[in-house]
Amino acid sequence: MVGHLTGTLTEPSAVRPVKSATLNALYVRPAHRRGRVGGRLVAEFLSWAEARGATQAEVAAYAANPDAIRFYERQGFGAHAVTLRSVLGRKEEVGGGGERRD
Repeated sequence: MVGHLTGTLTEPSAVRPVKSATLNALYVRPAHRRGRVGGRLVAEFLSWAEARGATQAEVAAYAANPDAIRFYERQGFGAHAVTLRSVLGRKEEVGGGGERRD
């Protein structure tokens, strides 16, 4: 085995009125990267999802991982939403006395 992909299908709901496919995880062994294995896995996943009625697909990538973002963009994914995060209960990471460090 040189890699794997896991994904799920979500039925339409009030929040998302279409059947959707989510690529949850993709891994390719380092020795096999740049060999189009990842692209083939994604293509198979998208075909699988479309054959089961999904009309859209999504994947999340960390903003700090530009290689993953470029990879998924090459597979046809584009930015749709931005998730902003606040760390709670750890004010020392924000700054002494609660002020923000900008």
